[in-house]
Amino acid sequence: MLEPKEQAKALKALAGPDIQIWLNNNGGYVALNWVNQGAIGRWDYVALYDNDPKDPYGYLTLQWQYTSNQNSPYVTGTTARGVAGPPYWIAYVGWDYQRKEYVIVAKAGPYQV
Repeated sequence: MLEPKEQAKALKALAGPDIQIWLNNNGGYVALNWVNQGAIGRWDYVALYDNDPKDPYGYLTLQWQYTSNQNSPYVTGTTARGVAGPPYWIAYVGWDYQRKEYVIVAKAGPYQV
């Protein structure tokens, strides 16, 4: 794990190609998928949203997972309903040590899974 100052620098340096996120249907449930080829912070997480993510805390209740201690995919408890279901988004969120708050680093969607 990186020290807080190095983590803040790494968080600033994160770019689209380093982080890939997507949703899919895994056994009838929405699965959070991610690949991070850059720095992974201790408190980074991916989360499921039912609207375009603007607030890191606006994810669906209990539908998130830390990325540092869990391999992708993470299957949520949200039922996948396909094209007839509601749209969902995924966001990769990291802790910004300088600002002392979570920030959305990458987001993708909408998906109908």
